[in-house]
Amino acid sequence: MIERSTVLVLGAGASAPYGFPLGDQLRERIIRETGEGDNQQLREVLVNFGESTDAIDDFRNAFQLSAMPSIDSFLARREKFIKVGKAAVAATIKMCENRFIFPEPPNYNGTRPDHWYKYLWSKLDASWNEFGENKLRVITFNYDRSLETFLLQAITNSFENRCERECHEMLSNTIPILHVYGAVGGEFGPPNLGMNNWSHFLTPDRVREAVEGIRVIPESREETPELQACREWLLAADQICFLGFGFDSTNLRRLNAAQSCNRVINPGSRLRNVFASAMGLTAREMQQASERCGNSCNGMDVNALPVDFARSDMDCLATLRYFGVFG
Repeated sequence: MIERSTVLVLGAGASAPYGFPLGDQLRERIIRETGEGDNQQLREVLVNFGESTDAIDDFRNAFQLSAMPSIDSFLARREKFIKVGKAAVAATIKMCENRFIFPEPPNYNGTRPDHWYKYLWSKLDASWNEFGENKLRVITFNYDRSLETFLLQAITNSFENRCERECHEMLSNTIPILHVYGAVGGEFGPPNLGMNNWSHFLTPDRVREAVEGIRVIPESREETPELQACREWLLAADQICFLGFGFDSTNLRRLNAAQSCNRVINPGSRLRNVFASAMGLTAREMQQASERCGNSCNGMDVNALPVDFARSDMDCLATLRYFGVFG
């Protein structure tokens, strides 16, 4: 059981072990698969959804030439492309959903599977009557619902005589998961393991259902109920752990990270842990990220690592274990 009040802050790297793209990979895939040519199922899905080829081309060209690193940051500036952009995101994420990988995810990156969902579940383990005492909240900047789908699958199969509705209510009440930019809707995953004709499966109704949950926050807007809740959760936490997070300055600003993620709350009375995975980040990038979270690295050598950052070769699972985040 997780006894300390803990908030996980998830970026794209946290979903990558389960087949979902990193931010730059999502960008590249949308640009590639909305172009003309063979096997452009995403383009076909968008046309079936009601988007004209001219609208798709305008969106694709603007997104590519903008050189913006993520689709959400692009749409935050280009209101004209919100409809087609959200549909492209929703359809791409739906194509990545696969509930069949949860028992043991494939080896996507040439190393052992980073099955941190399974590790998390082992730390949540408790009797039905005690399960609600777990103290975990999750903030995610991802569009996918793989974590909640895994947890529902796990809890439903872990207890006798508990229906899916009861299990869903237990998870929702115990482990709230807040998607800052919303999440794709509809039933998770394809109807069969060998699904490959997405243009037939992703009908306009399915795409519409998937799109409904996605939110675009304009660049100039910093106040939403979701962002307010994020800040409150972070300030109330005894420990915070960033997993697969890129420390984008806009996302940190929206979290008010310099205050909400500071190790010191109410100087002299409270000190809490702030951990982070840092796969692929340089030591300098880690220092900058730590400083943006209000945790100074003054006096550190340029090649030194902030005390609460894992080594850059450690995945999410290794980070959780290394810091003993869940005890």
